[in-house]
Amino acid sequence: MLQPSVTGNRALPSSKAIRVLDPEEIKLLHETGRAIDCGSDVVTARTVLQRAAEAGDANAAIALGATYDPNVLARLGVVGVSADVEQARSWYEKAETLGSLDARRRLDLLANR
Repeated sequence: MLQPSVTGNRALPSSKAIRVLDPEEIKLLHETGRAIDCGSDVVTARTVLQRAAEAGDANAAIALGATYDPNVLARLGVVGVSADVEQARSWYEKAETLGSLDARRRLDLLANR
């Protein structure tokens, strides 16, 4: 996980802009993002997961928030990628709006930061 931080290059989720994708494409993006994230390329995972999250996928929004969450990054021992509490919070809020049951717990943990 030695990718440089690009936290300033990602836009916060907008409630006005919703990307329209086929459900199978969302599934593929989500799976690809998870695989990349597990494989240490957090920057690429963010890009892939953002496409699915913007299309309304709650799981992708949670996973994307996790790539910015300092709690998650510390637990995974990620180095070379900066955490961004505001980005994490924003994506977790988006996930909560999309129906994620896990989002509130993650937001509560983030509030302690």
